[in-house]
Amino acid sequence: MRNKHTASRPRAHRRLAVAAVAVASVALIAGCADGGTADSRVSATSTDVAFTACTDQSCAGTLDNKFPFKISMPKKWNGTLLLYSHEYRADVPVPLGTAAAGADPVLSPTWTMGKADVGENLLDVGFALAGAAVPDLGWRVGEQIEAADALYAHFSEQVAKPDRVYTWGPSTGALASLNLAQNREWVSGTAPLCGNLAGLTRNYDIALDAAYAVRQLLYPGMKLANYLSLKEAQATYTEAMKRVRAAAADSFGPGAQKLAVLGLAAVVPSKTATLPGAGVAGEAKAIAANLEIVLARSTIDRYALERQYGGNPSTNVGTNYNLRASKQAVEEIQKARPGAYKKYMKPINKGARVAADGAARDSANGSPGATGAMKVPMVSLHTAYDAVAITQNEGAIITAARESSAEARRLIQANVVSPPLFAKEGAASVGAGHCSFTPDSVAGTVVILDKWVREGRFPSEASTAELLGPNSGYTPRYPHLKWPTGPAAPAN
Repeated sequence: MRNKHTASRPRAHRRLAVAAVAVASVALIAGCADGGTADSRVSATSTDVAFTACTDQSCAGTLDNKFPFKISMPKKWNGTLLLYSHEYRADVPVPLGTAAAGADPVLSPTWTMGKADVGENLLDVGFALAGAAVPDLGWRVGEQIEAADALYAHFSEQVAKPDRVYTWGPSTGALASLNLAQNREWVSGTAPLCGNLAGLTRNYDIALDAAYAVRQLLYPGMKLANYLSLKEAQATYTEAMKRVRAAAADSFGPGAQKLAVLGLAAVVPSKTATLPGAGVAGEAKAIAANLEIVLARSTIDRYALERQYGGNPSTNVGTNYNLRASKQAVEEIQKARPGAYKKYMKPINKGARVAADGAARDSANGSPGATGAMKVPMVSLHTAYDAVAITQNEGAIITAARESSAEARRLIQANVVSPPLFAKEGAASVGAGHCSFTPDSVAGTVVILDKWVREGRFPSEASTAELLGPNSGYTPRYPHLKWPTGPAAPAN
């Protein structure tokens, strides 16, 4: 059946590695090898599943008088629904000069590097796409889950009961997708992208660490929480970045050394999409660029978060910053600038800490998150250098899954892409930055998950590299690190 919403879509000039996708989605082998699914419906091989054609009312509109949604169906449906949860949408302009996004539903990623349309190509090979937006801005994982529930029910009633559903999305949408996979029987697999999988308080505690370290090393008296107005938060951010940039400009002096130590203490990536971070001076320049994002979260965005939760939910009380840097990283700084690490780590560890508002933290901890209790396959994609959602977000889930059971750990494939050698400064690069992926690697992540769920076979390094594409930056056997030691408990 043909959905009139897709009848006029241009297809011929917008292709990913469609042949690879088609092979994965069409020539599937039903079975349960290596502990795969025993559900014959989930592993069904049909590529022409019946569905009710879309109308203006059934495939677009508002669910529960609250959630705008869209659905797009392929010409021939393989029975799989890709249910997309959108990215975090800021309640205030973050960073300065940007506008807060509205409540527009999104069917698939539109932010990949390159012009190829991921959604168009997934439709081409038989996947159904659906997405719902939440009306409120800010950290709204609970509402994103509610929207996904409503969308799945609507799709099942108005279009067809899918053979399988994969939840996917970036940022907080990744966390919502993983939560759904762990708590909904109708989810067969999940593909979180560049996600804040460790949850709200852990990610905002890390952002607080960066602001705290800036206060200790560069900006004495910097306000770290309980902003009285957006204007105050913006002014704090502006002054902090002024001092950070001045430190980065001090390439061979104390400024660069302070930023290099700050990066280790606050887990701020030492590379960007355009800066390779070579040497202390190079690292300082990249850390300064990443602080533009991290400090915006811990000042401007924190103001909105405090309003949402009725106070500051973040703390660094009890955090031992000495435990965060690897021995190798410390040795590299000491070799380049003898004594710098101890000199600048001392004021970071000795500073007056920030206590959270108890009620606000309890409320933030009540926001839906994810555990290690994996029930269905998860294939994630993350960049090696992400200042918005550090790669340890995957590490936190992997550690929790390992503590849960061997089977729970086996159900996770966390793929990381790293930047290639930097040929010249200013050249765009995959693997560094938030969600800096090629279209092939995003579509390939879905295909890897589909092959796993429908064939019941864990993807190999070779098949993963092939399906993510030759330009993905895929890093096999990436050493996933635990979540950095924080205020409440040891790393886990």
